[in-house]
Amino acid sequence: HIQVSAAATVTLEDDKAGGDEVIFKAEYAANGGEFLVFPEKYPLASGEDAADLIITTSAGNVYVTAVGYEI
Repeated sequence: HIQVSAAATVTLEDDKAGGDEVIFKAEYAANGGEFLVFPEKYPLASGEDAADLIITTSAGNVYVTAVGYEI
C-alpha cells in the first residue's frame, strides 16, 4: 500500500548484482495512493536476495506498508 500527502514519484527497484532494475514507477497527486498486489514470482522475485524501495518527493509525507515472504 502506498499513500502520499503531497505530489510524489514512487519507484520500486530490484537490487540486482548487475545493477538496479526498476520494476514499478508511478506519479501520485497529493493525497493519492494505490494498493499493489504482485503475484508469486512477479516482479519482486528475481532470484537475488535484496530489494530497494526508493521514494522521491519534494514535500509532504509518504506512507508505505509492504508485506512479503522469501521464496
